[in-house]
Amino acid sequence: MGWGMAILAKSKLGLFEYFFERTWRKRVSATSCPIWKTPAIFHETSGDFSDIDSPRAGGRFEITGTAREIVSEWSDEMNMQRAALSQAILEASIVGAKLRLSADDLGPNSPLLKPRRHNETMMLFLRTVVLSLPH
Repeated sequence: MGWGMAILAKSKLGLFEYFFERTWRKRVSATSCPIWKTPAIFHETSGDFSDIDSPRAGGRFEITGTAREIVSEWSDEMNMQRAALSQAILEASIVGAKLRLSADDLGPNSPLLKPRRHNETMMLFLRTVVLSLPH
């Protein structure tokens, strides 16, 4: 019996359960969505970006600590900005991308925070997601 099978036998877990316990559970934890304060999943990251998966916000996105603080200070009257930001996250998720939010993206003149029409949405996506991909 190989060492891997010995570990599985000793732990009394099946292969799937062992993998789940050793990898996924250690990298994922429950948190609240920084945008809507609803349940979300935090994925383990390194650096300043937090990787959040929020069904209410439209999918998975990354946000810096500074941007998280800015969003946490938004009052309840700022739901239009939250909705516009959620729309941008959803649109990125639909095409398989993950939006990265920094403090610069949440400024008063940010296009991410303004309601937009469909053609504006596509241009914003091209500017923020596609052009920011690593070369």
